[in-house]
Amino acid sequence: MQNCTGSSCWRRSWSNCETVQNEKLKVKNGEKRSTITWWDQTDPKKGWDMQRDIVARTFRFALWIVAFVPRLRSTDEGRIIGNQILRSGTSIGANVEEAEAGSSRADFIHKMNLALREARETHYWLRLVRRSNLRNDSSLDEIVRECDEIKRILGAIVSTSSGKRKPEALKTNSF
Repeated sequence: MQNCTGSSCWRRSWSNCETVQNEKLKVKNGEKRSTITWWDQTDPKKGWDMQRDIVARTFRFALWIVAFVPRLRSTDEGRIIGNQILRSGTSIGANVEEAEAGSSRADFIHKMNLALREARETHYWLRLVRRSNLRNDSSLDEIVRECDEIKRILGAIVSTSSGKRKPEALKTNSF
């Protein structure tokens, strides 16, 4: 296991993160009860609890965005676009958290739809950074991929929850 600081961990699999492993151990030993215990929310038959998975992924994504944006701020363009990415990228998880506490099904769908809109906006800004060569490295590619996956998951949640399925022929691929 490699050392990391948890909030700046760029590995896709947090199950290998030493900080997360230490927190799991503390929780199991009763030393500390964390409010974010998504690693304990598993169904032995299915593995990850899908309801908590999107919460965990969007939280981890927000941490990635917070760590990524300061590296964009060397130019005026980078600062402006970085602020946009920071706002939209961190609000995805906030809206997902709000949806989890929704007072009705309609409220849940509305908040998830807001999270989907923010994910689309973040995906746009990240692609713009990559295409404009403000920053072009493997960490950016990983963030863009994760944003695309989150966007697709949120789209599936919204369409399933609202009872509407988009026909396969109308789905668009991102570039």
